[in-house]
Amino acid sequence: MNILFIILSSIIGYLFGSISFSRIILKIKAPNKSMEDLQIRLEDSQDEVIVMMGAGANKASIILGTKWGIIIGILDMIKIIIPLIIFRYFIFPEEPYFLYIAAFGLIGHIWPVYHRFKGGRGHSVMLGSLIVIDWVAVVINLTLGNLLGFALFGNLVFAAYLWLWMMIPWFLLAYFDINFVLYAILVNLVVILAQIPEIKLFIQLRKQGKEKEYKEKITKMTAQFRGMQKMEDYFKSLGKWRIVISISSLIATIVVYALLVFVKI
Repeated sequence: MNILFIILSSIIGYLFGSISFSRIILKIKAPNKSMEDLQIRLEDSQDEVIVMMGAGANKASIILGTKWGIIIGILDMIKIIIPLIIFRYFIFPEEPYFLYIAAFGLIGHIWPVYHRFKGGRGHSVMLGSLIVIDWVAVVINLTLGNLLGFALFGNLVFAAYLWLWMMIPWFLLAYFDINFVLYAILVNLVVILAQIPEIKLFIQLRKQGKEKEYKEKITKMTAQFRGMQKMEDYFKSLGKWRIVISISSLIATIVVYALLVFVKI
């Protein structure tokens, strides 16, 4: 690969990723409101805590509602899908420059140059990128990751991120290409770094004994978190069937990844 094309791909991806549709839509629909100053009141202590969710679709949905949160999420996916498709299927169909579009598109969304490097958490951009790169991997790993996260671990955090961690061995076994593997590793590292503000806030709230109430408030405010909480509660209510689903999901994961060694899915 040509280093100049790598740099060009990275810059294009970053600039597209830096477009903040959450801010654009919020400015149109609610020009007097700001995501940066969004706070929630904790009833037990009457304290107001800043919502640390970046400036993306999830946070915008708290202000504008679920419908607009979904629209913003779709627009965030489209902004990275367009340059990805152009680079992968039209300009450089034989070279993985599109991976740099995807990686730096995510970086741009989280740390946008147009908005003082304060962006969203990148879930829509990440999902849109991976759909273009390997939609089969997205379907299989999302399904297995959610089943393992909820059934085996009984934890919505595992369910939310396990599928992304699974992309690393998937790309290794499916492509055996260092570019794909490095992309998967980089995405996981960037996602972890993006969560640092939330991690710091949760540590602070835990010390103050306010973590549980904050989590409950945040969960009620966003459709995505409400849905995941319902899934977690549902799997916990299954009793022995949860063990059956856990074992079945684990076996299915082992079989699928074993097949990757011999057959390209």
